[in-house]
Amino acid sequence: MHNQEYLAALRTTEGVLALETMHFADEVVSREEIGMPEKAVQIDEREVEMAKQLIGILARNFEPAKYHNEYEAHMKELIARKVKGEEVVLQEPATREPGKVVDLIKVLMQSLEQAASGQEPKRKARKLAERRPA
Repeated sequence: MHNQEYLAALRTTEGVLALETMHFADEVVSREEIGMPEKAVQIDEREVEMAKQLIGILARNFEPAKYHNEYEAHMKELIARKVKGEEVVLQEPATREPGKVVDLIKVLMQSLEQAASGQEPKRKARKLAERRPA
């Protein structure tokens, strides 16, 4: 948020001021522009139930202290090095290789089966779940 202009609304809520980031009109994309299907997608009831079970198993209380602003920490480190007189050379970010396509239904089924049996989820299923914030 440092190098461009943002639209925001300042409002009060529950006795405190809240600043809410908004979008400019040219940033709002219509349903037609992104190619959303016109008809509602039919979702199999088994998939919905499986998703609910998995969410119930993986749900945890949110603990903000577990999350750290890595960008801020990195910037503070660079500033400290610069203050000490070190030359700071910024590197181009590494490009990421496209990821492997995962059969999500298969992974969800395995995770549910393991959770139901009291086993710890296998490494791949656990990693997939850990990538998603609770």
